[in-house]
Amino acid sequence: MDRTTIENAALKLFHERGFGAVKVQDICAECGITKPTFYHYVPSKDDILLRYNEEALDTVEAHVAGTDPEGPVSQLLGAYLVLIDECERIGPDLLSRITCSNLQKNHGSYDTRPTIIERMEAIITAGQRSGAIGNAGDPHQLYLSSAYLYEGLQFMWCLKRGTLTGAPSFARASPPSGRSRHSKEPPGEKPFSPGVFLGGQARATRPQLA
Repeated sequence: MDRTTIENAALKLFHERGFGAVKVQDICAECGITKPTFYHYVPSKDDILLRYNEEALDTVEAHVAGTDPEGPVSQLLGAYLVLIDECERIGPDLLSRITCSNLQKNHGSYDTRPTIIERMEAIITAGQRSGAIGNAGDPHQLYLSSAYLYEGLQFMWCLKRGTLTGAPSFARASPPSGRSRHSKEPPGEKPFSPGVFLGGQARATRPQLA
């Protein structure tokens, strides 16, 4: 037995039944272990979710560490595409629990990693220098504005239990025709994206990283 096996079993149950409906004993039964064994590897159910969230940040960090042949704006929007996909993978129920856990005690789940901040600022700076990003403001403040905008929409998505129209399309630029697989806004309505906010343009499809 190891922590990964316990976490995978717990996450499977969380997604099937909902976080609140799953007891530690249910996880133990799924794994064929006792409660003492569970607590030997895992401090609590919430700790499993917090680590799940860290894995999502690992994915974002890997994305911004690469380069994008479509340019800096595409890579910037691509980072939010990755976040959207990770949020959808985790789901509103578990994301809501992660938020509640951090409200009870700040576990740092919403503290952006310094490496991500540094790379996002560098991407914005590169876009400004190339003319792809028309907003000449401070790169750090521009990044924070786009990040907080995203977090606000993520919160509303959780509050609406994953039914907030337009939230998934937030980080996608508005294509002149056609829709991305997540876009749900009525025809003619443009999603508010970081690309528009920064004064840049990018394709709405997921960028291919080199």
